[in-house]
Amino acid sequence: MAMDYRQQIFRLIESITGNKNLLTVPKEFIRLTGDIEVALFLSQLIYWTGKAKNPEGWVFKTYKDWEEEIMLTEYKIRKAKNKLEKLGFLETRIKKANGNPTVHYRLKKDKFSESILKNLKNRSLKNYRNDSLNFTETLTITTTETTTETTTSNNNVELPYKTIIEYLNKKAGVQYKHTANKTRDLIRARFNEGFTLEDFKNVIDKKVKEWKNDLKMSQYLRPHTLFSNKFEIYLNQKPVDDLPPGGEFWKRDATQINKKKECKQDDETCKDPRFNAILDNLIEQHDKKAGIKTDK
Repeated sequence: MAMDYRQQIFRLIESITGNKNLLTVPKEFIRLTGDIEVALFLSQLIYWTGKAKNPEGWVFKTYKDWEEEIMLTEYKIRKAKNKLEKLGFLETRIKKANGNPTVHYRLKKDKFSESILKNLKNRSLKNYRNDSLNFTETLTITTTETTTETTTSNNNVELPYKTIIEYLNKKAGVQYKHTANKTRDLIRARFNEGFTLEDFKNVIDKKVKEWKNDLKMSQYLRPHTLFSNKFEIYLNQKPVDDLPPGGEFWKRDATQINKKKECKQDDETCKDPRFNAILDNLIEQHDKKAGIKTDK
């Protein structure tokens, strides 16, 4: 009985997903995968699974085929494939097709259907059909041979603005608001480029480790800098070596450190409310490490 129920769910899913010129992306797929482009790839894969001639459900397409069909590059298709494999929804293999090695895909229908049912645990199949509008609200992309018209974009998809900014605030000790329009625009732009929530956390972790205890650079631990067009550069940056608190100040000799103690209140640096606390900590640790006795 349970298997029949899942099969009915999957047939219903097939009926609302992709075709040759109209690509549908159910919101539930975006919630399930956490990525709009992964959801688009999944939606179209389901469409072709329903038309598979292979009795075992395998379908094959070249990366060029996918790009022409759903406007996603090879990199994004690979990324979507890896995400679905990680979720347990997809298995792949490479076999020859038309004389060339080609990736073949097979959707794990049972695993996928069970995951959908879990996400829709408060809806029975009957209610799901009657209230299908909640499930079939979609992002509709109309494609032709030369143009693509997007009728709904990430603007209408609930992105994890709050989660990202709260993570930044906690890690960097700042207090930015997730409701700021500029901040949301930057986050949305990076999601449109295919980046994920984990990518945002990765960038935040790397730059906090590098900049947090640096008086000059700590001011750049902000959405405007971290989520800018340099986001991919930050993401692929190798982690900095572990440094004791004070970052670059450990590279300075005792004379330079002690000069900082002479800071006057009219200096720009001294106007930073964090300066004294950070500086005292740096001097104390520097002098301790160097075996230098200094007056406080």
